[in-house]
Amino acid sequence: MNKCKKYDVSLIKVGKLDEELHFGAFGRFWWKSRDNILYPIRLEMKTLVTLNKTHFIITVVKGTSVAAFQPGYICEANGITSSVYDTPSGAINFLYHILFSSKTRFSGPLICGFNDKEINKRILDDIPFQPFTIMVGNLQIFIGMIGVSDQENLGYVGPGYLSSFIYRVGEEKIRTLFVQQIHQRHCSVALYQDERIKLKYSGKNPVEVWKEVWKKIEVLQNWDGKTLFGINHEKTQNLVNILRTPSCTINEWNNEIMMTQLYKQHLYKFTPASIPWYEFLLNWKEYKCNIIELYSALENIYPEEYQFKEREFRAWKALLRSVGCTNITPFDKDKSDKEFWTKAENPIDDKHVLIYLYENNFLDMSLPDDNPNPIVNKFWSCFNESLKVNKKGIDGKRRILSIIADDFSYEEIRTNLLVAPTTIFDARKYARLNGPGAKQIEKPIRTVAKLSQEKLEQFSIFFEDKANVIMSSYKSDAKTQLPVLYLKNTKKALWEKFQETYPNGLKRTTFYCQLEGNRYQYREDMGGLCAICNTYGYEVFGYLKNLIQKEVSLMEIQVKLD
Repeated sequence: MNKCKKYDVSLIKVGKLDEELHFGAFGRFWWKSRDNILYPIRLEMKTLVTLNKTHFIITVVKGTSVAAFQPGYICEANGITSSVYDTPSGAINFLYHILFSSKTRFSGPLICGFNDKEINKRILDDIPFQPFTIMVGNLQIFIGMIGVSDQENLGYVGPGYLSSFIYRVGEEKIRTLFVQQIHQRHCSVALYQDERIKLKYSGKNPVEVWKEVWKKIEVLQNWDGKTLFGINHEKTQNLVNILRTPSCTINEWNNEIMMTQLYKQHLYKFTPASIPWYEFLLNWKEYKCNIIELYSALENIYPEEYQFKEREFRAWKALLRSVGCTNITPFDKDKSDKEFWTKAENPIDDKHVLIYLYENNFLDMSLPDDNPNPIVNKFWSCFNESLKVNKKGIDGKRRILSIIADDFSYEEIRTNLLVAPTTIFDARKYARLNGPGAKQIEKPIRTVAKLSQEKLEQFSIFFEDKANVIMSSYKSDAKTQLPVLYLKNTKKALWEKFQETYPNGLKRTTFYCQLEGNRYQYREDMGGLCAICNTYGYEVFGYLKNLIQKEVSLMEIQVKLD
């Protein structure tokens, strides 16, 4: 029984796959394993979750403060935005603590909806390759991309192949990322530390390139190069065999033997044997129009109440690609679930036609409703008309949409009104702040109390005291044009001293705020400075003493100079 707490998570934006990030050297950090499947952490993906009656939005960004090529997470709620964290847990827990002063901890993957089947299904759409991991001893090898070739000595893998693993090297056991690639004419192994290439080796094949590595680094010598590349593994070889399966063009669709082979390779295991798949393709071949809408076309050859599975659709698409068909859908999945395919050998013209129809609103992207309700349809039609005649903005579309924003799901509103998820989110926010469809509440004018002249004078007098600061004789703050003041103690120690001197003066936070900027600087080496040292570079007497002892050999002269 699954005891994980469930949260109401909505996918606002599915995000995008970045070839450099998801399928490059650092790709292993952009995929997370769930149920033995690697799911992509899509760049710019946005999810919304409601906690304590407050909407939190988590966004995936590129880079953190310590890793420029790894995913970062930002959380937003009630107009407050967190800094970039390396985990979704860190981002949302920080913001939740700020808003509610609570130490409640949330699981980042659950808050992002990574346990939601529908969200997982959408983020897997349109991935060109499904990475996977294999184990070689205790070493987890990430297979990020596979290319195929006719070279038996390479296990039939080819240019484009990429794998990586993490291992600690050297006496200091430095965490090192090994990135292995097969190029057109050679193989390479690159060693990254802190996201920078430290070493790179090349060779004709995986065996030779690892021999070059072992000349410099004595690690992982229990295995040969092909094993470390992941080429010999059964899982890799199975996929290579699938990718090397022959394909065909529309001119070969009459070759039933070849078509049956492709059917068994892609579709046989995922659809009932009674489905007339071959007749479907032959009828399409004879059909004068090259383009079909896949889901609608497949409904004609399946039983009326048949429930399609996502894996079955993916198998159909794999079969169509292998027989020379092309997906020419001109819009993203978040616009509509429809998919348009063409059998033309040159799909460019068909794709341009669909793009023109889509851009000029001639393309119907709505899915057919099995049981249309005229009253419901009339409601959505009227509401859609109201949105169209109102202008964009707070007092227009957003206010109109706020009437129903909290009463229908994101998917229902998006499907029936064709509005973006961000528009729905803004409408829900408007409804919470002002009421559904109500006029926007005028924000109160915020007034900030200024510091009294007496308190400012106390602060100024305190930092004019030479017991607390040393004033620069030549350096000034660019913003205030006042001399730079070097603090003789830490800010904490100076605050304690200030509080004792002026118990009714500035509070601690205000005191620290006044010290912000470049005018007040703290240096640990300020002890023993004189005016001459101050003028010529802030060198301490200790440094001058060492210089005298190093350059002057006679002790009597050293004593005089000292």
